[in-house]
Amino acid sequence: MKGKNSKPVILVVDDEDTVREFVRASLQSQDLDVMVARDGESAFKLMDETLPDLILLDIMLPNMDGFSMCRKIRSNPAMAYIPVIFITAYAERDSLKKAADAGAQGFIEKPILAEELQKQVQDGLKGHFLMPKSLKKFPG
Repeated sequence: MKGKNSKPVILVVDDEDTVREFVRASLQSQDLDVMVARDGESAFKLMDETLPDLILLDIMLPNMDGFSMCRKIRSNPAMAYIPVIFITAYAERDSLKKAADAGAQGFIEKPILAEELQKQVQDGLKGHFLMPKSLKKFPG
C-alpha cells in the first residue's frame, strides 16, 4: 500500500545491518518508502501496521527462514498478492526452485548491485519479474 506520501512501500527483511541499510539507501534514492526488519517476526509486526507494495526477503533469517516466511505471506489473504523478491547469497537452482515453490516472483543475488536492485524493484512494482518462467508461481 502506498505510504504517507503516496510513494510505494518496500519492506526489506534481512538480518545483516549493512544489507538493510544499503538496500534502504538505494531505494530511498528512487523515491520509495522503505521499511526494514531483521527477521520474520518483526516483519509481520510492521505489516500489521502497513502492508508493503513489494517485499525484499533474505533466505537465511533467524527463527524463520525466508521460504517459510514467504509461504506464510502467501497463506494470508490480506498479504497473498504482495510480490516477494528473494535476496540471497545462495542462488543455485535448488534455491530458485524453493523460492518459486514458496511463491516468490524474483531473485536477487548477493552481493547486491544498486542498479540491479533498483531495476528489479521498479519492474516488480509494475508486475514484471525476473524469476525463470519455468519456476514462476503466483497465487490467483
